[in-house]
Amino acid sequence: MITIGILADTHIPDRKMKLHPEIIPLFEERKVQLILHAGDITLQRVLNQLEQMAPVIAVRGNRDFLMSHKIPLKQVVTVGRVRIGMTHGHENWQKYFRDKYEQLFVGPGKFSKWENRSAAMFDNDAVDVIVFGHNHEPLIRYPIDGRLIFNP
Repeated sequence: MITIGILADTHIPDRKMKLHPEIIPLFEERKVQLILHAGDITLQRVLNQLEQMAPVIAVRGNRDFLMSHKIPLKQVVTVGRVRIGMTHGHENWQKYFRDKYEQLFVGPGKFSKWENRSAAMFDNDAVDVIVFGHNHEPLIRYPIDGRLIFNP
């Protein structure tokens, strides 16, 4: 068995100056062996800090333009017999700006928009779990084809 630490939307330094003070102690206490970051990292130093604890696999969020050449928009990671699809959830800039427009002028969208969009990105991949971020709303459930969908 492997213990995985999952996070997204750390937004350092555009929203916060450093990781939440409970993340590192919690990951250490739980003996995390792998860290998955579902985007909006913003600066490489965040990944460097996390990599001091365990290997990190990350995907690019809409705020990760400084790292766009280093981090993919989506990844499929195999841990044991479990295949994990990772994405941030914004998919592309066109959809990101349309979402922002809807939030401003129509009101907050339904949560399932990001959930469904993230799941659809893995329609051609045999994944057991889908990890996404972007909307800052934690979620864990089995809504789509029996696949676990998770937003930390």
